[in-house]
Amino acid sequence: MLLVKRVIMSFVLLVCAFSNTVTFANNNTIVFSCSLNPESEFSRALNSIYTQAFIALGYSFEMRYFKSATRALEEAQKGNTDGECARVGGFPERFDYNNLYKLNAVVRTSDFAAWTYNPTITFSDVESLKQSNYKVGFQNGSLIAQEFAELHQLSNLHIAANFRSTLKMLEAERIHVFISGSDMVLEQAHQIVAKPIHKITRFYQFNSYPYLHKKHAQLIPRLELHLNELLPEGGITTAAF
Repeated sequence: MLLVKRVIMSFVLLVCAFSNTVTFANNNTIVFSCSLNPESEFSRALNSIYTQAFIALGYSFEMRYFKSATRALEEAQKGNTDGECARVGGFPERFDYNNLYKLNAVVRTSDFAAWTYNPTITFSDVESLKQSNYKVGFQNGSLIAQEFAELHQLSNLHIAANFRSTLKMLEAERIHVFISGSDMVLEQAHQIVAKPIHKITRFYQFNSYPYLHKKHAQLIPRLELHLNELLPEGGITTAAF
């Protein structure tokens, strides 16, 4: 009977030790939300750089992918993940995602532009777009597109659930123009719709940055240092450019 009690006690202690080990491992894993295509060249390169940077700080790293850009940002804002992989600088702050701190490390430089599958659609700037009757679409959660539409008071707007849905709407001519960062379009559009997509006009250039939840604020100085050592100037470029 005494032997049985000892065996049971040993088992309980082993379970407790294992539980503590699992908890420790989870506490030492940094998870970033991301709405990028996990198979894209940019996403893979970004994942590799973040992994190296966090290993240098004593953490393991993983990317958690979401189809919705809004959900990716909200999960980071709530602290369900530890940060967001790439956002246009300044936009989370302006849209009250105040639990997220921008890291001063440019992960990509791109431009914000208008796109179409119909090569006969042309205009030179936002004013000529406003004077047209074109239906304009963008994906839900794209803060850069949302602010652009509000700032310039664009009408006839259509918001799709995600990047793929927006391109499908464009292909089906349910919208005429898609406003988006060029990086995602050039890298992913051909994987979703076979025919070539055309850039109508470029509106302006922007930088994207990682965002970290404020609970990890103490990591920011060292993390920025490691990221800037690993990232090329101007951020990651891919073959699509």
